[in-house]
Amino acid sequence: MSDTTRNLRLPSFNDFSPGILGKDIRRPLRIVADAQGDRDVAVKRFASEFFSGNANKRSITNVPVTLINTGLVDSGTFLLTDFGLDVVNASSPLLAAREFVKRMILDRNGILLIEAIRTLYYRREVGSRKALLKRELENLGVEGLSNATTDHTTLENWMMEAGVVVQDGQYRRPDDDVLRDLIGADSDDLSAILAMEPGPRLFLEILRRCAETAGHREYIPLKPVYSECLRRARAWFDEDQLRKNVVDPLLAAGWIEAPAAKSGKGGSARASDRLLRMPLDKILPHMFGAIPGDLRGKLTLPLPEVRNLLYDKDSKNNRGIGLELLALRMLLALALEPRGFRQRARDTSFAEVDLLAEGRDLLFSRWVVQCKNLKESSKVQLSEVAKEVGIAIHQKAHVVVVVTTTDFTSEARKYADEITRETHLQFLLVPGDIVRGYLSGGEARLLEFVMNNAAHVMAMKRGQLDGAIHWSQVGGSNVDGENVPEGDGEGADGPEDT
Repeated sequence: MSDTTRNLRLPSFNDFSPGILGKDIRRPLRIVADAQGDRDVAVKRFASEFFSGNANKRSITNVPVTLINTGLVDSGTFLLTDFGLDVVNASSPLLAAREFVKRMILDRNGILLIEAIRTLYYRREVGSRKALLKRELENLGVEGLSNATTDHTTLENWMMEAGVVVQDGQYRRPDDDVLRDLIGADSDDLSAILAMEPGPRLFLEILRRCAETAGHREYIPLKPVYSECLRRARAWFDEDQLRKNVVDPLLAAGWIEAPAAKSGKGGSARASDRLLRMPLDKILPHMFGAIPGDLRGKLTLPLPEVRNLLYDKDSKNNRGIGLELLALRMLLALALEPRGFRQRARDTSFAEVDLLAEGRDLLFSRWVVQCKNLKESSKVQLSEVAKEVGIAIHQKAHVVVVVTTTDFTSEARKYADEITRETHLQFLLVPGDIVRGYLSGGEARLLEFVMNNAAHVMAMKRGQLDGAIHWSQVGGSNVDGENVPEGDGEGADGPEDT
């Protein structure tokens, strides 16, 4: 399903079937809302309304665990989460079930249950529903389904209450019209993505990301897309057959559109409506799930407009948005995947943002990133760079990036070089002139600076390698510095260690 390993499980659904809850998922949520965080009060009402007044494991444990496991109720406060509030405030049992099922599909591996139901329908298989679904889900990599569990069948029943799955004679199938309205893709779309080879899937992921930044209807030059595919996973591609093996099949399947077919590595393409509707961030390991919704719509802003926001003297809010967009756009330009904000601009009086990012260029790397919008008379100090070292160690990161609209003090630069020479960490300190060049001239200025920085880091870290080589050459000394014979006391003709 993806090129990274994920632990695939379905939520617990013990004693949470539509039959027990009277086909209205809002009923237990209203009880939780009325209890105002008092779990004991809620449990008594669960027993009264759903289990004939019996206070047993079903009411005391199973229903609360399911509410928490599905994300409807907070485990610490036993209050409704935002998701729980969305469900309980739905105007009908049908709409509440659809809100609930949508989240299960997108965030709780319900996509795999849709695929299992679709597979059984096309095979026209009949028999024990529980056993058939269990087999298909295990084939898709879902774990933890014991022979006794009904988690998968209960979720399927809620999908039927939502109209996402319907009875078709003696079979069940996804209702693609409802599914498309609910998540933007039908069961055929989901199945095609899940079954796709990793090379074309990576191509779509990169092209979709480019569409998010360049504009959905803009044609994207394919050469840099090819280059990033080869950098990240060369073994997945035949470099001389990229158009034949990747682009042409995706065009034929309607995932991408091109103005005209071209041979070789030239040409351009854009994401089709089918690809743009697909909840790709929920299916593939993808960076967009980490980007707040209020910023995603602004990722297509031209860089000069980002610059205008960043340097808007009359609006702190605009400067904060500009700083966040600067950070995100620079990470995307470097083919990194944002993993989330540690601090957003509004949390720091619109003066700085902090992010985590990850890269998969040949090898995995984790980056801690800080962007600072300073007054022209200010520079980034040593103490501010040192703080990022502590954060990087805590986050098990490999690279520290500090971006500023001004410059760094000489002490800050010397400190970064010292840490680079003496530890596994490396620094990318991006000063204001590079920021302005990037915002005015595009990615070329930034990429050139980063490549030059990589050469600088490599030169400093060669001293570490020299030390390691020297240590290995004198590795026959003991802890006191005295030479140890090559044998182990057996003499020159004694047995060798294996």
